[in-house]
Amino acid sequence: MAARRDLKATPKAYLIDETTWPEGPLTEPKPEVEFLMEIARSLQAQVDATSNRAVARAAGIDPQTVINIIKGDTWCEAPTIFRLEKGLQVSLWPRTHITTSRPRRQRRSSLD
Repeated sequence: MAARRDLKATPKAYLIDETTWPEGPLTEPKPEVEFLMEIARSLQAQVDATSNRAVARAAGIDPQTVINIIKGDTWCEAPTIFRLEKGLQVSLWPRTHITTSRPRRQRRSSLD
């Protein structure tokens, strides 16, 4: 996977204590990490209801990928989330508003 210039190596690296993933407090506000924390919690609930292997099989992905997402050891890509949602027939994509510390850019009107 290509390195991201503004992100640390793993999502859990943003926690004050990495062992508290996905519940612990962040060292700095990071919406991308909050987003993946919610996905990890939702995915863990699916694994708890069945098994890691069953979740991976349903999504057609490697079981280690499921573990890495749940543990915050990888930046989960959109196609992987899609495969998980399609295979499990559940929504993992967070539906809650995730705050951001960065102001949104104002779009210029074409009338300016």
